[in-house]
Amino acid sequence: MGLEGVRVAVLGAGRMGSAIIRGLVAAGAEVIATGRRRETLERAAALGARTTRSNTEAVDEADIVVIAVKPFNYPEVAEEIAGHVAGKVVASIMAGVTLKILDKTLPGAETYRAMPNIGALVGRSVTALALRDGGGRGSNWRLVEEVFKTIGSVVWIPESLMDAWTALAGSGPGILAEIIDAMILGGVAAGLRRDVATKAVAEQLRAIADLLEEKHPAAIRDEVATPGGTTIAGIHALSSYSPRRMLMDAILAAAEKSRELSEYVANELAKKLNID
Repeated sequence: MGLEGVRVAVLGAGRMGSAIIRGLVAAGAEVIATGRRRETLERAAALGARTTRSNTEAVDEADIVVIAVKPFNYPEVAEEIAGHVAGKVVASIMAGVTLKILDKTLPGAETYRAMPNIGALVGRSVTALALRDGGGRGSNWRLVEEVFKTIGSVVWIPESLMDAWTALAGSGPGILAEIIDAMILGGVAAGLRRDVATKAVAEQLRAIADLLEEKHPAAIRDEVATPGGTTIAGIHALSSYSPRRMLMDAILAAAEKSRELSEYVANELAKKLNID
């Protein structure tokens, strides 16, 4: 299944919305995008989308709708489009907005919940799509997959694990960036110029990413760590700081914060939208 000629409305052409627009246009979809500010609309137009300030106009013209607005702007958007989504496929990338909320506020729509990450900016997102209770995907799941494959790869997970996903795939790039910067600074401390150290780490990351398709991380480590060599000396020094525990705790802390924020967003939206 391709997207050639499929009409997609992207409500909210911000940073992530723009990445989705870019991918959709490249895949041959007909995109109509919305935004509040003139600069937002101009950016979307430059990417090849038709633009409008009217969410209802965009929804009326679309086969599938992607909601990419900030969660706290959703009550206004939901009120605006609720009478226009019956029979439409609607996918949300709003953090904390559950399938239950989407179903109750978008009557008659076939709703999906997605969580892409910053890799979408370079076409390398890994996007989680939420399974419904019992593992259901919805009748148009292949179409929704195609939409998010335009910005990278797709996995399906139970909705109950979306906070864990947000921590690992959403916050993970920020945590990795901290580790990467520390490695670069280590190279600088050892005498390398920062640009040379940055290139060295960047190329390593690309190679490791490819190797992880075939090998367990421990296997990669063991191939590099020769007896009495430099790698094992570095790993020995690293072990003094319990890096495994540190990084595992970082992901768990991010997951807990995601749960707190999701509950807060869901409760606030339930109040504003009068959802039980």
